[in-house]
Amino acid sequence: MCLEGGCGACVVNVRAIGASTHQYTDFSVNSKRLNHYFGSQCGYCSPGFIMSMYSLVKSSDHHLTQEEVERSFGSNLCRCTGYRPILEAFKSLTKNSRDDVMNKVKDIEDINDTVCPKTGAKCGGTCEEDSKEWCIVDIQEKLVDPKKIYLCDGRLWHVVNNVISIFNVLNETGYDSYMLVAGNTAKGARPTIYPKVLIDISNVPELTAHYLDVNLVLGGNISLTDTMNIFKELSRINDDFWYLKIFYNHLLKVAHIPVRNIGTLAGNLVLKHQHPDFQSDIFILLECVGAIVRLCTWLLRYPINFTVIK
Repeated sequence: MCLEGGCGACVVNVRAIGASTHQYTDFSVNSKRLNHYFGSQCGYCSPGFIMSMYSLVKSSDHHLTQEEVERSFGSNLCRCTGYRPILEAFKSLTKNSRDDVMNKVKDIEDINDTVCPKTGAKCGGTCEEDSKEWCIVDIQEKLVDPKKIYLCDGRLWHVVNNVISIFNVLNETGYDSYMLVAGNTAKGARPTIYPKVLIDISNVPELTAHYLDVNLVLGGNISLTDTMNIFKELSRINDDFWYLKIFYNHLLKVAHIPVRNIGTLAGNLVLKHQHPDFQSDIFILLECVGAIVRLCTWLLRYPINFTVIK
């Protein structure tokens, strides 16, 4: 295991609520199918491959193409199989897979005669919706005020849900030693020494928004994957942004899938700022089109002040 998120062996599936969509999203199908296609030998990389494919299937709502599968496994390394049987196994899950391939093996999701252990009746797949055993909590209700957690190493972890709350935390704890935490993928690229105050900004919708104001404005906490999707869609519907399709194609070669899913624009640029020797394709692309960075600061007279840096 590489210990830096490079080989994909440690990839897991995470289900979280998106700050901008307020909907559950799966980041990161079945081991039986991989085994059926002889896609596992030593087994060391198999969990990472399975989790990556599971996340891909869930996030696409089971409407994957074979091309999408081929593009999505640059994140995972295998030393045994040569990848072909792994790709064959996962391509069998795509919407344009051949019928003879699909009929070779069934996944548990395809078995429609499963018996429910609770009722003894045929499974209808509605437990998650109808079960009375779950207590549904509105995330917005839980995040009205910043949450504070004292970590065992003496650091302080804050969870905030808007930009004002970030400054409230900083005004309370001080500006000397703090870090805004999102994907935290920089840890795999450069050694990270964590400060005393850690502020989780994953649930700040202002930082994951985007809009058109003559130019395209992107929130700093937008993930690289979401950025790519925005580039691809905008280049398709607006001729003025034709070059974003080139950006999209270039970003397909940047990092790998799990890192792009949680790594953010601001995180990448801050890493470049702290370590000028860091080779940031994001920085180069934005520099090519003369992009500017807007920083906001807290002033007593003007609560939020934006500074533009070219």
